[in-house]
Amino acid sequence: MKQEGALFAGEIIGFILGRGDSTTFKLLLPLDQLQKELDFRPKTKQGFLQIIGIERDASRFGISGISLKFKSRIRGFQHKRGSHLLIAVDRKTGHPIGSIYPIYADSESHFLVKKDFVTSLGIMTEQEDAIFLPYGVLDGSFGSMEPYFCMFSIVDDHPGILFSEGVPIEDPEIFAEHRVVPVPISVGDEDDLGAFEEAVIALTAAVIKVDGVIKPEEIQVVRKFFSQVFHGQAKKMGKVRATLKKFLSKLPPMDFVYGQVVNRCIQEKQIVVALLLNIASSDGQLDDSELRLIDEIRKRFGIADSDFEKMTADFQPEDFPFYKALGVSPGATWEEIKEAHRIKAKEYHPDLYPQLPESFREFAKREFMRISIAYQKLREKLGK
Repeated sequence: MKQEGALFAGEIIGFILGRGDSTTFKLLLPLDQLQKELDFRPKTKQGFLQIIGIERDASRFGISGISLKFKSRIRGFQHKRGSHLLIAVDRKTGHPIGSIYPIYADSESHFLVKKDFVTSLGIMTEQEDAIFLPYGVLDGSFGSMEPYFCMFSIVDDHPGILFSEGVPIEDPEIFAEHRVVPVPISVGDEDDLGAFEEAVIALTAAVIKVDGVIKPEEIQVVRKFFSQVFHGQAKKMGKVRATLKKFLSKLPPMDFVYGQVVNRCIQEKQIVVALLLNIASSDGQLDDSELRLIDEIRKRFGIADSDFEKMTADFQPEDFPFYKALGVSPGATWEEIKEAHRIKAKEYHPDLYPQLPESFREFAKREFMRISIAYQKLREKLGK
């Protein structure tokens, strides 16, 4: 008997957040520069590094986590490459904390995030950015540690650390043991696909087929994902390709497919939906038919409207807010956009409501301005 470990949360999350890329870093910093006491130097004559806040319940590509926000100012380095590095350390021992997600780990499975930058040609370079971390990213036990996030700034050709900053880790959900992750189930032959794996392949095939065009880039995303999950398992990858081909020709009964997934934990169902969104957006846009199908799937899975709205936001094209402001889909024609603008502008024009309270008129002004800006942006985009 074997564990159906193919679709662990770490593999799917890593694929989605990395958009299919696999990156491994070497740990670049000697931790003995900090000492066990974590003696940070956030400010020096060369500038400063500051962690300015941690936002809980953040989301990226449908994955829940935290957003660690920071800012920095670097003086005296003109047009140099550098990096901000984030690691996690147990202050009790001084040892680095590991990560179960490959894209958030170095070559020795220590947690590590690397944000590259290039300094400006001027005297000073200022930066304000954020690092997204999925829940469950850290290995180990929260209760047995004194965990800290430690951040460093380095510049190429400069020895040592420019600045260092740290904050205690106070959210247990950032540790895997406190966050529910998919539980594998027992299956038969190790070269066989499990029922859950086949169900996920069927869902990907349904999304690929729904718009009536089987696009090579969407098939490539599915194959790339499973080749990463089943790395080195040639026989299993052969069955993935054969199963995908079979389901693209004829889908299995979808009620049966839903039944293989619906009783999994909510986090796992969200991850599967995020994977489907990743596939649907591989050609640069979410087609209406694809979005409707994924919307139906997530409803079957019991994923709330508010959660799905957050999930889709990262996969939408940059101009999606303009279409949304006018109440039309990204595939709308120019005539549909003009008609939607006419209706919306009439609905919110503040001059039409002189008898209403000033607070409502202010709201109408803001909405009218938002609609006008959206219309103008789409007009410029379409060359009208």
